[in-house]
Amino acid sequence: MRKWEYLTVRLPRTKKGFLGNTFDERDISAILYPYGQDGWEMVSCFTDAAYEGETLCAFAIMKREIA
Repeated sequence: MRKWEYLTVRLPRTKKGFLGNTFDERDISAILYPYGQDGWEMVSCFTDAAYEGETLCAFAIMKREIA
């Protein structure tokens, strides 16, 4: 039977744009790349919601098989 371990990675917003808070894809890739190199796979991603729907950060849920 396969066994998995899980990790939650916080992805902070990187800039505030005309339409509100935004995330820079290059920054997110730079954060997630080392996890992928260590065998982690992102299985889900979601954002939090603060006052009036403002997004403060996103969370990536990662998993990898336990050897």
